[in-house]
Amino acid sequence: MTAGWEKALERADDDLEAASQLFRSGHFAQACSRAYFAAFTSASGALLRLGETRSKHAGILQLRWLFDLRNRADYQWDPLTKEEAGEALAGARRFVGAVRVWMDRGIA
Repeated sequence: MTAGWEKALERADDDLEAASQLFRSGHFAQACSRAYFAAFTSASGALLRLGETRSKHAGILQLRWLFDLRNRADYQWDPLTKEEAGEALAGARRFVGAVRVWMDRGIA
């Protein structure tokens, strides 16, 4: 049976793929939102592996810049730029990758 934290990382990978597809098709706000959730889900998975849980986004604020971008994407009418979406996607990829390396090394 797959552990909850492993499922979280699988979901993070799915969200990254969705963000990539949305970015390629020019849906920049939606790509930012999915990129944020990829990072958030991987952080939640890491905390779960440590025996911690966070039910709210406020519990994981190291993702603040991505959280702020996601809030603009989801709750404001001004469009996000291709550059902003690209930065969000790249940042989420780095974050999810770092969480995966951290867990693979048995640190968590």
